[in-house]
Amino acid sequence: MKKIITSVLLLIGINTIGMAQATIPNQGLENWEQVVVKDSVKHWKTSTLQYQSFALDINNAYLINDAQEGNKAIHLETILSGIDTLIGFIMKQDADDGFVGFPYSDMVTNLKGWYKCNTIANDTALAVVVLSNNGTVYSETTHKFVGNVSTWTQFNIPLTNGNTLTPDSVFIGFVSSNFESEDNREAGNWLEIDNVWLENNNVTTTAIPGYSFEETVEESIEQPSDFWTFDKLLYYNGNEQYVTKSNDAAEGLSSMKIEKTQSNEDSGLIPFVTNGNFSFQTGFNSGTPFIAQPNIYSFQYKYTTIETDTAFAILNLFKDGITLNQDSIIRILATDIWSTKVLAININEAPDSVRVTFFPGDSIGSALYIDDIQFSGGDVSINETTTNNWTIYPNPANSELNIKTTENTLVTIVDLSGKTVYSNFRTSTASSILTANWNTGVYFVTIRHHNKVETKKIIIQH
Repeated sequence: MKKIITSVLLLIGINTIGMAQATIPNQGLENWEQVVVKDSVKHWKTSTLQYQSFALDINNAYLINDAQEGNKAIHLETILSGIDTLIGFIMKQDADDGFVGFPYSDMVTNLKGWYKCNTIANDTALAVVVLSNNGTVYSETTHKFVGNVSTWTQFNIPLTNGNTLTPDSVFIGFVSSNFESEDNREAGNWLEIDNVWLENNNVTTTAIPGYSFEETVEESIEQPSDFWTFDKLLYYNGNEQYVTKSNDAAEGLSSMKIEKTQSNEDSGLIPFVTNGNFSFQTGFNSGTPFIAQPNIYSFQYKYTTIETDTAFAILNLFKDGITLNQDSIIRILATDIWSTKVLAININEAPDSVRVTFFPGDSIGSALYIDDIQFSGGDVSINETTTNNWTIYPNPANSELNIKTTENTLVTIVDLSGKTVYSNFRTSTASSILTANWNTGVYFVTIRHHNKVETKKIIIQH
């Protein structure tokens, strides 16, 4: 639990009815969309996918429609990201795996293909070919592409010692800059490749899989619209999601299930969901636009855990990038029935954006279901919040508070610190709540029914 608490901490006029709108996109978790998690060239590994595996939004190896053969070719480009100069590459295997290539059993003496390039200053683009037999490299060839070549031009690369053995694997890679000389890498250096093949003494050998870059791979997963998760990265590395659509909903047809998975544990990726946006390069943004000044934040939840664990929700209201609210961390304990969490909001001015964040806890298998995220009270429009006709009296109250509603509804009362002092379903008759032991002060009463909420302020005065 200490680990998740630490991670959470690191990440992060009262009239009943007004006219401002206080919502976030997809607050009912009804809208889901297919998100592409892998869109790449089949048979090849690219720098784009490599950077994406580290949650970096960098695309410097991609297909283009200007092809020498067929419809597509590959474009590799060196780009500047912050202070780093990042090369674009495409290869039959990741270089970190020791130039392990693809199975191949023909003797080869040269690599041919077509290229365009634009090299800058002392930089060069490269082709690398490595031939191996029984795990031993017997041929390693590096070829430089230089100059400004604007039309498709054929290249022919003789392979060192290619005629001495027959390989059982071949590694082929193309790079937009000289990876051996970091000082000479130039942003804007690029290389385009199409239609590559191997030969043995000018006789074409077995075709290279994906030789013309025509085949692509696309995979997608379902994600909640307007919310951000690590699932794209998690799925890329282990084909597993921690956020899924659930038909077990408090309101409507669906809710959001957030589960701590073994893949989260193995990868070190905290299983959080936010309506904001996150990257390892820039951290969180400020969430989504939000112009109202409510005094209640609420959501419905269920929480299951195979161990004693605690889930968390975090609310951040911002103005010009500065957090306006305090005490925004909400602890969530296990319950197998739909329940409501309510947090009192105390801010002195209207925000310009809001971020909501949810964590399922630290135990593998812990699952937090979230639905019906609402803001109410303050200046929130009555059209957004009216649920039914209800009255509450007396106000101020001393030892007893009476509530009368026209239909069955959930009543929740919180104090100014956000602590829930009362939560229960009430029938459509007048009922009394004992308040003699409550502290003197301001409280917020919220009723919730059919995906609508309304909040009123009361005062307890002894």
